Amino acid sequence: MEKKFKGTRRYMLRYALLALLLVACRYDMPAFADAGDDSQGEAVITWRVTCTANTQRHTWYTYAPTYAFAPGDHDAKMTDNCTVTYSGTYRFPVRAITPNESWMLGAPEGDWELTVTGGGTQNDVEHATVFVVKPDKAYDRRVTTKTQGSWSYRAAPPGYIPAVSPRIWSSGQYTVHIPRFFELDWAKASGSVTTTSTSEDGASSETQPSNGWDGTVVCDMGIAKAIYDEQFIKQLAGTFDPKVKTTTVSGKASWQEPFSEQKKGRDQYEASEDYRYTVKMTAEWTLTIAKEPGKLEAVIIPPDDYDAWLPEADIAEDVPGNAFPVEVELRVKGKPDQTPLETARFTFALVDTTREKGVCLNAPPYEQARDTYDLQFTAEDNPDLTVSEDGQRAESKPGQRGASAAIACYDWGAYARLRVTAYTSDGRTLIAHVDKLPKQSRLSIPRDDNGNRVADAWEKHHGIFGKNLKADWDGADDPKEQKKPGDGIGLYEKYRGFEFALDVERLDPGKKHLFIYDPDGIVRLIEKDKRVANMRMSAVSGLTLRFVDAEHWTGPGSRIDARRIVNFNHGDWGNAAEQTALHVSVDELIRTEPPGWRNVLANQNVATQGNTGSFEGFAFPDVGGTDMGSPAKTYQIIISSGMISFNIQWHARAHMERRPEYVKAKKDLEDWLKLPHSYNDFHPEPGEEPSDWKKEYDRREAKLEEMRKKLMQWVQEYIAAHPEQYEERILKQLALVVTHELGHGVGVYHHEPTEEGHQHCAIRYPKPTYEYGDTFDPNDPFDLKLNLPWPDRFCREGAHSHGGKGCWPHIIVTDEGE
Repeated sequence: MEKKFKGTRRYMLRYALLALLLVACRYDMPAFADAGDDSQGEAVITWRVTCTANTQRHTWYTYAPTYAFAPGDHDAKMTDNCTVTYSGTYRFPVRAITPNESWMLGAPEGDWELTVTGGGTQNDVEHATVFVVKPDKAYDRRVTTKTQGSWSYRAAPPGYIPAVSPRIWSSGQYTVHIPRFFELDWAKASGSVTTTSTSEDGASSETQPSNGWDGTVVCDMGIAKAIYDEQFIKQLAGTFDPKVKTTTVSGKASWQEPFSEQKKGRDQYEASEDYRYTVKMTAEWTLTIAKEPGKLEAVIIPPDDYDAWLPEADIAEDVPGNAFPVEVELRVKGKPDQTPLETARFTFALVDTTREKGVCLNAPPYEQARDTYDLQFTAEDNPDLTVSEDGQRAESKPGQRGASAAIACYDWGAYARLRVTAYTSDGRTLIAHVDKLPKQSRLSIPRDDNGNRVADAWEKHHGIFGKNLKADWDGADDPKEQKKPGDGIGLYEKYRGFEFALDVERLDPGKKHLFIYDPDGIVRLIEKDKRVANMRMSAVSGLTLRFVDAEHWTGPGSRIDARRIVNFNHGDWGNAAEQTALHVSVDELIRTEPPGWRNVLANQNVATQGNTGSFEGFAFPDVGGTDMGSPAKTYQIIISSGMISFNIQWHARAHMERRPEYVKAKKDLEDWLKLPHSYNDFHPEPGEEPSDWKKEYDRREAKLEEMRKKLMQWVQEYIAAHPEQYEERILKQLALVVTHELGHGVGVYHHEPTEEGHQHCAIRYPKPTYEYGDTFDPNDPFDLKLNLPWPDRFCREGAHSHGGKGCWPHIIVTDEGE
């Protein structure tokens, strides 16, 4: 259905932004000289610029009588608020002071922070009429569709923003330049929108992630307009006393614009739209101007184990794990042993702090995970500091020559950059640099020289340091020569880790990991038993298996419903794919299929087999998974223990048919049938006595039937007398079936024909006992010897494998692209 007003405002605002940017050339930007060693002073600016947008929209219309879904109407309400804050501190060295001209400033050093907060709600109701045709009737169906949702905003780490910068004149005037500091893609919305449709035929519901609405767009528009507004620019100017060597001045500026629009008309039939927003911009700054070079410096001192430190979290999301201690101190430049006369107040600030959901990729459960700051100052760990409510800032008391702080860790992939600013007793603002690195004003936590948020220590441990791999790199190639490298878990996510049995494990970046949900423990049984060591999936495929329980994935079902996902606490950074696990369960029934499987496929208009048959194991396809592929294409694997047990006992029965007493009874009957007899011997006339020949035949048939009944009795007696052999036979068949079906779950097709190909391959169907003719070992009724060699690989070549290349080259684990 066409919804004329929906979304149009968003696109109009985007185009308006482009037009506003064309006027940027009207105002001069501050010029910066090349860096040099000489300095005639410095200018330090600390700023905080905030833009707030509040948006409301109400759209309503009815359908014209000629419209396909008339009679009906649509009523949509939306509210959105968004606040963007840009703050920081920068130091500009003064390269030249010329009378009656603006000072020449050098390239700045310092740090900034961008935050995005707020959110919104959506509430839509639509009534429509749908014409339904069924074999027995045709009728109009009234459908009510409600869409409700909410979202919240946060900032995605931007790459670079120009600093707020001053322009200073020798006459005692200055202006503050605010650059364009926000882009639409730097805001991320987290939330969901649920659409529910109801009619007399039932109800259906679908929940999808929300991307937010107009709040970020209006903020971006407001920033673009404000920084080029002449009245706002005038407020950014000020004066200072040019005769004083060091002076500090402050200022404020504000701008706002309300907007409202009402429309009424005949769109589909009747329509109205009420759209309102208010956008406000405020700026505050403090500027310190000094005409002489600073003799002081503030130095950040990392802990002794900085190069080896890795973040660690607790199981509970609100309980800190390990801590990162750090110190800062005042020093006299070039004289580290001299105690400075000045003191300072120190401000510690964490910037670009990660806010990953949970504590690792799969804990806590998806519904409980929160995206709070992963590194924080806490009042408990910092009793001598004043800590901000969000834990991102801490401040010492004035009069200190040094300060220390402890940063608590709440996530196994926690990352931030620390900046420290010293406000000295003589009015200076010093941006601290890392010890022995005078040009580095931020300390990454943990150490991460290539900026991928993966600790250098962990990369060195795995031999990948220096390769500069991206955070979402999914190129694990152990084992090699398979269809595609990778396992769907990006480099940063492998570093961040998964929780298995209450322990968090960081995954080996070079190995492919196959995740399995194994509630009945069948795969783990095969993996642990030494009797089938060479038949287990890990040995046959070379893959590293990891098992998740019910709380550490998104649950059984179809991937189209976001089920079976193991890295559900992922963020935007370092995510290669939403990777799924293979679901393997055991059923004692001979014929079975996953509950609800047919309904899931039917709802997506995917045909299912009429009868899945009686199998020892079966890999049921997911939506769109009729071809073999990565785990995303397998809905569930079911192992039929009942069918395996039945087949083994049935094959053992064939051995029992070689017992002398059974052979004799069978031969006696067959020999008697060879004696001369007539039709009347088998079919006496009504009332006549059976012939002597028929009586003897019936006696021999009864004897054979008695022997037939004893066959399974003999099988059970043999099992009772040889329990270890029977257990071994069951175990090996389970191992074969489990590995075979897991092979399908990672993209391996059947052989063509299924019973041909490499005899050692787990995908080849072994021929059943009854097809081996007289090749029987009376001492091997469970075929433990007959089936040698038991399959112990996926073949790497062969005319009967799919495509003629073997099964191994078809293995694919990563869901990326699937």
